[in-house]
Amino acid sequence: TVADGIVQLARAGIAGTILLRAAKKLSFTFAGKTKKAVSDTGSGSSRQILKATALIGGSNGFVAIMRIAQLKVFAVLLGPAGMGLMGLYSSVMGTAATLGGFGIASSGVREIGRANSSADSRAIATARAALWRLTLLLGAVACIGTFLLRRIASDWVFGTPQYAGAIGVLSLGVLCTIISG
Repeated sequence: TVADGIVQLARAGIAGTILLRAAKKLSFTFAGKTKKAVSDTGSGSSRQILKATALIGGSNGFVAIMRIAQLKVFAVLLGPAGMGLMGLYSSVMGTAATLGGFGIASSGVREIGRANSSADSRAIATARAALWRLTLLLGAVACIGTFLLRRIASDWVFGTPQYAGAIGVLSLGVLCTIISG
């Protein structure tokens, strides 16, 4: 049934998400260490740049392979109908997170970068605190809005209000998506 497929999707999704996040953190950790080692002078800088590029490319390849494996597991567990349902749920959650996030992720990076360039530790702390609070506020509003509009979204996406409960659960995913951004 669809309910069994969703339960299996949740179990497999948690493991796949953990693996993907671990791979991303691994790539950022290595990229950060390599970034410090790269210098603009000396004959070895080209070699270091090539190594850094290969490392980042390799980690992106690893993430892609893990994503393919995760989707294959989902396809075997859920079948074609379950994969279609998963795609629709993902689209609903992604659209709600994009609308509810108001571009906070990209503007937050810009503001923290601007604060870092000033080398003022107070400005950096203020920018981070403001970004964190605004992200939580926008995430909470988007989560509540998605939950309140779940019947309308279900009727619009699926043509029936039958999936309103599942979209209500996805509202927590909207909150997590905005925060992780």
